[in-house]
Amino acid sequence: MAEDQATHSTQNPFASPAITGAGHVEDGMKTKRSGWILAVVIVNFIYSMIPLLYFFTFYVFFVMMYQGWPDNQSVWMMLVFPIGIFLFPGMCFLFAGIGLIYRKQWGRILAFVIGGFMTLFGLYFIFIACMLPSLEGDDPDLLASVIGVLVMGLVFLAYPFVTYGVLLRKKYAAEFVKPVQSVPTQSEETHDLR
Repeated sequence: MAEDQATHSTQNPFASPAITGAGHVEDGMKTKRSGWILAVVIVNFIYSMIPLLYFFTFYVFFVMMYQGWPDNQSVWMMLVFPIGIFLFPGMCFLFAGIGLIYRKQWGRILAFVIGGFMTLFGLYFIFIACMLPSLEGDDPDLLASVIGVLVMGLVFLAYPFVTYGVLLRKKYAAEFVKPVQSVPTQSEETHDLR
C-alpha cells in the first residue's frame, strides 16, 4: 500500500530531522501520513458544517424577524435550544477534525466520544423507524416517514462506522503516538565524544 511506504528525508530539502508524531523520522526515513485519517477529518468537517450552517442561518433569520436583538426573556430562552442542538455538536465535530489533522490524541478521543453519541442517536432513529408503522396506522405518508427516519438513522451511524473503522486500527493509531525519545547512556555519551 502507498501508506506503508516511507520517503527518504534527504530527498526533501525542507524536511526536519526533529519531526515528532505522525511524520517522525526513523533511521533517516520519514513516514507518510495516512490518507484514511484525512478521510475521517473530511467526514468530521462535513458533519460540523451541517449543524453550524443551521445554527448561523437560524440566528440570521432570528435577527431579521425581530429587527435586532429582542428584550423579551422568553425569546432569549428560545435561543438556548439552537446553541445546545446545533452549535455545540458542530463545534465538537470541528474540534475533533482539527485534532485529527494535527494527529493529537485528544482529537482521536473526541472523535470516539462523538462516535458513541452518534451510534446511540442512529440506533434510536432506526428504532423509531421500526415503531412508526404501529404508531401511525393508516397514514398515506407512512412509507415516506419511515424511509426518512431510517435514512436519518443511517446518516448518524455512518460517522461511527468510518471513525471507528479507521481510528481503531493499530496502523493508524500509531500516528497519534509520539515516538519515545531515548536518553543516551553514559557509554553512548563517551562514544560520541571520541
